[in-house]
Amino acid sequence: MNITYFGHSCFQVEFSGAKILFDPFITPNPLARNIDIQTIHPDFILISHGHSDQGEAVNYFNADGIEFILLKIGETRSFLCD
Repeated sequence: MNITYFGHSCFQVEFSGAKILFDPFITPNPLARNIDIQTIHPDFILISHGHSDQGEAVNYFNADGIEFILLKIGETRSFLCD
């Protein structure tokens, strides 16, 4: 297992050949200022809450057809569908 911390609440877990990105907050995140979002290639993205700070990454990864795992379904659904 490998865990990569990108700052704030954003991290990626790699295990058994799968990558799960948690709460993507990359480009506007000062703690991740040296991270190029194009170098992150998750298989799944877990969204635990519907804050707009994840919007840029959600739009970027959604264009690639990556599967999203949503917690707090009502909050995250309205965030992703707006």
